[in-house]
Amino acid sequence: MDKKLTLSLNGNIIENAKLYAKSNNTSLSKLIESHLGTLTKKEK
Repeated sequence: MDKKLTLSLNGNIIENAKLYAKSNNTSLSKLIESHLGTLTKKEK
């Protein structure tokens, strides 16, 4: 189930991240979700 999360980030980082997400055909939410998933993935 998806939940909302509010973040406060530097404006330049947000704009650059939006451009990166768009150029990779994904959303900013999916980009952040993927990165956080990678960071929190338990080693097997």
